[in-house]
Amino acid sequence: MTDIKRPTILNGIGSIASASDFLDRCILLQLPMIDSITRKSELFMQEEFQQAHPSLLGALLDLFVNSLAILPSIKLKETPRMSDFARLGSAMCIALGQPESKFIQIYNENQNKGNQECIEANPTALSILNLLDRGKRESIECNFIQLLNTLKRIEPDTTVLPKNPRSLASALKRSAPALRRTGIQIYFDPIRRSNGYNVTITDERK
Repeated sequence: MTDIKRPTILNGIGSIASASDFLDRCILLQLPMIDSITRKSELFMQEEFQQAHPSLLGALLDLFVNSLAILPSIKLKETPRMSDFARLGSAMCIALGQPESKFIQIYNENQNKGNQECIEANPTALSILNLLDRGKRESIECNFIQLLNTLKRIEPDTTVLPKNPRSLASALKRSAPALRRTGIQIYFDPIRRSNGYNVTITDERK
């Protein structure tokens, strides 16, 4: 059980994740470029690390002990994804002399960045936003056949859209969490009607 709880580092040049529920559990970092002047060999880095290891380990343990002492007093106003991680991060901020709210602010900014990447990587989500913005609609209620036909009329490149209503429903369900965080509420009717399954999309953006 402990194996599946270990954090995993994924590295890539471009965006390597586009699933909304996965990005919710990610911390996105954009590392600075290493030029030929500052680049170091692995052997040199190992030597530097070995020299700094005692002080680094001591500092981390001190921070962890102080954070655990503060942790029981942390009461978050809102509960984000990975709430235990958010509480510990808030406790660490206090241990480092920072405001408790600082971590949640940075954490929310990071999740918003991931949310935007998710939408930009999903042609269906972009088409839904285009449909709402183009028609200045506050609400859309229809079945997936009608929705797909509507998207085809406004999408210049229809090849990026799902091929059939079932694929559209699947794509929309995957992008729904990311759209909801932007203020686009999506309700999938679980009951099949005479005209098929229906979806309601409401624009609650300010």
